[in-house]
Amino acid sequence: MEDITKHLFTPRTKGGERITMYLSNEDIAKIGRGRRWSATITNLEDNLNYKVKGAACNLPHCFCDAVVIERL
Repeated sequence: MEDITKHLFTPRTKGGERITMYLSNEDIAKIGRGRRWSATITNLEDNLNYKVKGAACNLPHCFCDAVVIERL
């Protein structure tokens, strides 16, 4: 049986709610910080796919957050 590492990922929804997801090693490698990025990821908890992108936090010139664009 293969041991899968689950990485915690907590993007915001468009409405501002913070949600909890768990990502595989492959999907966590798609996530960036401090730059513009977008990715399609799979939440290991519900096996649903989501389109996510990088987002600004409340600090000036910081781009460390993420937001869910849509569930696919």
